[in-house]
Amino acid sequence: MLLASLSPVRLYFQKFPPLSPRQFLVYSSLTLFALVLAVYSHAFHCEFIDFDDNTHVFANPSVLAGLHPRAILWVFSHFIAAQWIPLTWLSHMLDISLFGTDPAFHHLTNLILHAFNSLLVFLVWQRLTRDPWPSLAVALLFAVHPINVESVAWIAERKNLLSSTFWLLALAAYSIHAFRSPSSHRRYLWLTTAFMALGLLAKPMLVTLPFALLLLDHWPLQRHHSLPLKFLLLEKIPLFALSLLFSLITLAAAHSTGALASPTSLPLLDRLTNALIADQSYLLHLLWPQNLAVLYPIKAAIPLTQTIAPLFLLSSITFLSFRFRKKLPHLLFGWLWFLGILIPVSGIFQVGSQSSADRFAYLPQLGIFTMIVWSLRALPAPTLRWFPLATALTITLLATATTQQLLLWTDTASLFEHTIAVTKNNPLAHAIAGIGQVRRQNYPQAVLHYRQASRLLPRNPEIHSLLAEALTHTHHQAEAIQHLQISLALDPHDKHTRKNLVALLAQSGRLQEAALLLPP
Repeated sequence: MLLASLSPVRLYFQKFPPLSPRQFLVYSSLTLFALVLAVYSHAFHCEFIDFDDNTHVFANPSVLAGLHPRAILWVFSHFIAAQWIPLTWLSHMLDISLFGTDPAFHHLTNLILHAFNSLLVFLVWQRLTRDPWPSLAVALLFAVHPINVESVAWIAERKNLLSSTFWLLALAAYSIHAFRSPSSHRRYLWLTTAFMALGLLAKPMLVTLPFALLLLDHWPLQRHHSLPLKFLLLEKIPLFALSLLFSLITLAAAHSTGALASPTSLPLLDRLTNALIADQSYLLHLLWPQNLAVLYPIKAAIPLTQTIAPLFLLSSITFLSFRFRKKLPHLLFGWLWFLGILIPVSGIFQVGSQSSADRFAYLPQLGIFTMIVWSLRALPAPTLRWFPLATALTITLLATATTQQLLLWTDTASLFEHTIAVTKNNPLAHAIAGIGQVRRQNYPQAVLHYRQASRLLPRNPEIHSLLAEALTHTHHQAEAIQHLQISLALDPHDKHTRKNLVALLAQSGRLQEAALLLPP
């Protein structure tokens, strides 16, 4: 019955002549761009988020000064927010010079980058595999998957989009090099190195690129059949050197700002178990993108019983991928691509308070999509007739989920209220939700969030200071003074807290106490 109902549609499309490769390229490119702009159109109504957007853009005086000659020197000589990402800073400065502080245009830049990245995925995968339709399917999944909303809608994640652009351009250059004679046209290998260097200047995520190229040498390029492993390694020495250099720079940046946790802050076993659970989380979110959040809190002392399921799942996929490596080589390629690119952000080197982050899956997800699409591609011909329909249905469902996820990024309060709803014991999310409610001038709700944050992090001076500020707006000056005193006791060098406490004591008639806090 269903086949009969579809036959008129099939006959209708049979009236059109087959597309030439050039037409297929043009129509696919236009479709990808139009799809990204349509699915992410609500981004133009989203505000800056009071989480990294402040340090990266709207509260960073150096960025707000715009792009000028001295800015170039500044971005190459400073560690900001535990990172050295000069190319990303320059892109934010350029946006400020062109568009000012209107967040809509900053979102537009992110949208264009994501659309361009989606196009690059299609072009690169098509060139590498010589299989256009599956390549387009991977690009479409990448373009509309909800897990990418964090990278696209978060202006501070420009670094993720920009570095990924150069990663994909490096793959494009390498694909040209791979199909040429190994003794000639080495300029494309140097072009690959140049794109990698530019990507590392945007975000150090590209440190795993040389290893990803070795995976490509195995499948789909199959260079390992005609070239010895020693040659494949030696030609990538400049890439490995860049990886080592930028790894050291990244560690230095994290140490200089205190963002890199010391080995004693979270034991190695806890970091390994967190990494194991995080990898499972990325995989499940790719297959079933529900309850996505901007901040997943890291957990300490995870019971070993909670690692059984992720260990079994990841080990099983690894075993099966290796078992069928000859018959289905795309499985091993995709799985190692996914796991390998995640290693620098797996949490083994603990930076920040998150256990995982959706943005970290931006490039690794291509491995999972390749595994799925090429596995479907290997099905018998009668089943393949349903491939376009299944792809269209999947893209529609994912695009719908993405538009819903994007609504959460309208403002800080909406985003972090949702984060609190889908995570547990998340003090930072409560604190930032409080900031969002203050922006809405909903001070009673802000007080509730700050109280919960201070309960979970009682020795955080900034949270006590924020709570005190919200309490003054709800006419609870006495309690506000108490929290300012706690904050100052935890951080005696905080001039802003001291000033606020002096002012509030004076307003309350406690002049002698206020005078004692004044500098000599």
